[in-house]
Amino acid sequence: EKLAIPRDLAKILWAAGETEQALKLLNSLPPAARLEPEIISLYAHLNLAETARTAPPVVELQAHIDLHSDDMQARYQLAAVLLANDDIEGALNALLFITQHARTFRHDIGRVSLLALFELLGSQHPLTRKFRPLLSESLH
Repeated sequence: EKLAIPRDLAKILWAAGETEQALKLLNSLPPAARLEPEIISLYAHLNLAETARTAPPVVELQAHIDLHSDDMQARYQLAAVLLANDDIEGALNALLFITQHARTFRHDIGRVSLLALFELLGSQHPLTRKFRPLLSESLH
């Protein structure tokens, strides 16, 4: 499997705290390779981790969103920070909002991130079972 090496290298870079380098590596793959499900999923995880690292605190993001409800970047940052704080349900809610209101935002990153988190949680996890139908509804 030709993507095993860049995939594993990206995971090693991430584990070493080099998330930005890991994202650069994934971005340097040919377009067809970047569309492979495991690469899409890894990219979603790394992107959330890197976004959380550089995002403002939750209270600031929430105050900003209260004033600018259509700011999808702030909502994505909120999802990333909530996830980093182990508020998985809060993160899923923020990503679902992005999916419902801005499918074109960053190449459908809301939906892609939701799917990556479902994969991480497993299909039997209560949050996967709660949010998967909500995602399906929002796509139709």
